[in-house]
Amino acid sequence: MDHIFSKKISVGNGIHTVAIKDTIHIQGFQTCAGSAALSNTQEEQHHADIIEYLVKNNCSVVGKTNLHELAFGITGINHFTGTSINPKYPTLIPGGSSSGSAAAVAAGLVDFSIGTDTGGSIRMPATCCGVFGLKPTYGRVSRNGVLPEYSSLDCVGPFAAKIDLLTHAMTCIDPSFVAADVPKASPKFALLDVQADELIWNSIHSYLKACGLENLPKLSVTHFEEAYDAGMQIINYENYQAFHHLIDTDLLGTDVASRLKMQQKQAQQMSCRLIKFVNNLGMHSMSF
Repeated sequence: MDHIFSKKISVGNGIHTVAIKDTIHIQGFQTCAGSAALSNTQEEQHHADIIEYLVKNNCSVVGKTNLHELAFGITGINHFTGTSINPKYPTLIPGGSSSGSAAAVAAGLVDFSIGTDTGGSIRMPATCCGVFGLKPTYGRVSRNGVLPEYSSLDCVGPFAAKIDLLTHAMTCIDPSFVAADVPKASPKFALLDVQADELIWNSIHSYLKACGLENLPKLSVTHFEEAYDAGMQIINYENYQAFHHLIDTDLLGTDVASRLKMQQKQAQQMSCRLIKFVNNLGMHSMSF
């Protein structure tokens, strides 16, 4: 089995077929987020805003797609639902967390698909599966009706095999979207100099050489690593806040459970530090 769809459905009767990541609510269906811990949840009573937009814009939602459990991982590997095949590179991972949405497009099963992206969950599977993926500006596309309910970084965005379909997808999910004109001047390229494994850099340099771009200028960005670390702190904390109640179910996959438990331990340590700090303040004030 290809494990791309968690459930095949039919919502809307438009001409454009769309697959939806199973963190997005669809009326009459469960939102399981690829997790056994959510497999007994109630059917949703309302569509997410994005589903309403798609139906109004002549689209048909044909399936909910698999993902890295709770959208909390970058490989797309999911031992509960099965891991979506990578149609372009079947021996490799599909990438995550929006693995099934990228795979559905790569396999030609839909015109375009919808995923979510907090720290790369559209961009990475798009790259792994050889399709186009876009993380829009934060807040541009409605997250109303999307898990987790609250997020400082998560965005809803599209996948497509062609740029014109990606553009069309954006017009469907964002009523204010207008595609910019393609600039007539040739774009300027540069290579962002960041830390990466030697194998990764060798692959990048080989590809650039094949494209005749081996002499690109290098650019460095100050505070890149610090920004990455801060982003991961936010992502881990907010995922813990959203899903920590599932830890004791013992139904979470090992990788997701371990990261939530690690965040739980950090939260407990921080709580102890805060209590100690407040107690010290109290003792200090009493001494006067």
